[in-house]
Amino acid sequence: MLVLRHDGWWHLYLLDTDTGALRPLTGGIGEDVGHAYDHPRVSPDGREVAFSSNRVDLGLRHLYAVDVATGRLRQIVTAHGTSVEPAWSPSGDRLVFKHSTVEHAPELWVVGRDGSGLRRLVRSMPEGCDPVRFARPRLVHTPGPGGWQIPGYLLTPRTLDPGRQYPALVYV
Repeated sequence: MLVLRHDGWWHLYLLDTDTGALRPLTGGIGEDVGHAYDHPRVSPDGREVAFSSNRVDLGLRHLYAVDVATGRLRQIVTAHGTSVEPAWSPSGDRLVFKHSTVEHAPELWVVGRDGSGLRRLVRSMPEGCDPVRFARPRLVHTPGPGGWQIPGYLLTPRTLDPGRQYPALVYV
């Protein structure tokens, strides 16, 4: 299995090492990987590949599985937030993964292969940390060259004074 960017998005492909034929497993708008350490994972029985994708919302990642034989795609985790780095249990009946939201730093969660039994395994937020005080990201678009609209998230203080200047940090 390979992750290639043949159509401008990172998608999954199967390479037949006998014939050299390349078969797409995923496609469409969205990236079918999360980040540099978030590799798609083949199930222990070899029937499915679990991966994270932002195909529903470009600002969030959810877990999916694709059937290697049929190409049938199914969403495993629909919880709001970002789910990445799936790892199959040795029996292949569950996946453990990292999940985070605006209110919670990455935490380990587990879910059944069929999407059932979703539950948190560990909590990462320190006691006394009040997520209600966190800045809420707002999707914004910045004009780029060639008329492109570059998406990004803007976080501002909850008590923003429009007449005041604030320091800024740009994270690319």
